[in-house]
Amino acid sequence: MYGAILGDIIGSPFEFDRGDKTKDFELFSWGCRFTDDSVMTIAVAEALMETGIDADEETIENAVQNQMRKWGRRYPRAGYGGRFRQWLMADHPEPYGSYGNGSAMRVSAAGWLYPDLEQTRAVARATAKVTHNHPEGIKGAEATASCIFLARNGKSKEEIREYVTGEFHYNLNRTLDEIRPFYHHVESCQETVPEAIIAFLEAGDFEDTVRNAVSIGGDTDTLAAIAGSIAEAFYGVPEELREECRKRIPGNMRKVLNQFDRELGRECEREETTEIVFILDRSGSMAGLERDTVGGFNSMIEKQKKEKGSVLVSTVLFDNTAEVLHDRVDLEKIRPLTEKEYFVGGCTALLDAVGGAIHHIGNVHKYARMEDVPERTLFVIITDGEENASRYYSAKKVKGMIERQKSRYGWEFLFLGANIDAVQTAGRFGISEDRAVNYNCDSRGTMLNYQVIGEAISVFRNDARIDESWKRQIDEDYKKRRSDWE
Repeated sequence: MYGAILGDIIGSPFEFDRGDKTKDFELFSWGCRFTDDSVMTIAVAEALMETGIDADEETIENAVQNQMRKWGRRYPRAGYGGRFRQWLMADHPEPYGSYGNGSAMRVSAAGWLYPDLEQTRAVARATAKVTHNHPEGIKGAEATASCIFLARNGKSKEEIREYVTGEFHYNLNRTLDEIRPFYHHVESCQETVPEAIIAFLEAGDFEDTVRNAVSIGGDTDTLAAIAGSIAEAFYGVPEELREECRKRIPGNMRKVLNQFDRELGRECEREETTEIVFILDRSGSMAGLERDTVGGFNSMIEKQKKEKGSVLVSTVLFDNTAEVLHDRVDLEKIRPLTEKEYFVGGCTALLDAVGGAIHHIGNVHKYARMEDVPERTLFVIITDGEENASRYYSAKKVKGMIERQKSRYGWEFLFLGANIDAVQTAGRFGISEDRAVNYNCDSRGTMLNYQVIGEAISVFRNDARIDESWKRQIDEDYKKRRSDWE
């Protein structure tokens, strides 16, 4: 997918005929940025990896729709067309008969993931139909995915040309010199996909392909995204361009690229980083559990140190106020927690602790270089009582912060609560029911918390996901012992 995203980024400053229809331009100029082409490419890739190679058409369509709406709402200013924007925001989205090139610009993952051309085309159709159910929109997606499949399987340019001409009836006999003088900004598949393929056919390498596509003019980011996606499969992408791509997209998009590389059995470009933020209650109601908390936390940290991958750890201890014990410290450098640090007393300023931590981590990510933003971020919140002491953050404000970080950046939040309705309390803060659990506030329950949290973190570090089953052991322990007491 690097090819599609690089094409989008490189072509973005020249869209709407803002270039001179030349191949001689600065490859990464000040106006370069990722647009809707990249966002939707990532969305489709995540959907296809999620469903697997044996999924039926309906399953694929549902996953593609869900991921496109999730990513589209996460990046609402990426440059979507009017009808697509309406589809993104609709309560009950339906295909709208488009034959625009959006179906082709986002399809590249389908060209890589499947073992035969027939399945590749079927999946490409499914990814298109959720919005672009016009025959030309579907054809554009199929043609692009077919080119990628053929290129990665060693077919020659002439074989690719013959297949596309025979199957899709595109005219690929024109030259770029013939196309440029009369080409204008147009966004239909039938007037961009053939031109993008020709840009690839006339090129000598990956970069030359992208320069060819941009030199056509018109919808340059999409032309270059389509051409670049094919060129990647044929030529590969030079290491320096792959690194440049990673620098220009956010961490959650890099995470999907890494996952895609792993899916294809490739080496990831660099070690991924996970950000873990612990927000731990040490108010007076935790009295008697100091040793269990310290022991459970330390045991969890030591087990995490034995696993591969880079982790940054922040730990916030709160009572009336919040104390930052670790501020984005490398996991390997975390020393054991002591009872001198974890001492209890005071009230429960939960909202201030959560709001302050989100504000701090969010600002660090905002002002960091894109390549330095962790691929995944997880907050773990443990409290044993109702909020009763916060002065700076309200539940409404914290809820807005959490919902924003979840929707825009894919942050995850786990909420473990005792002596309260954890699900209801978490819901007030914008944390969903499947990420909240009640626990027994005693020695056994506290130790179980850290065992389960450690297991959830291990899965999150490796798969960038948290399944609903993460809390099963805590939930079962809580319900069983509550039932026994009653």
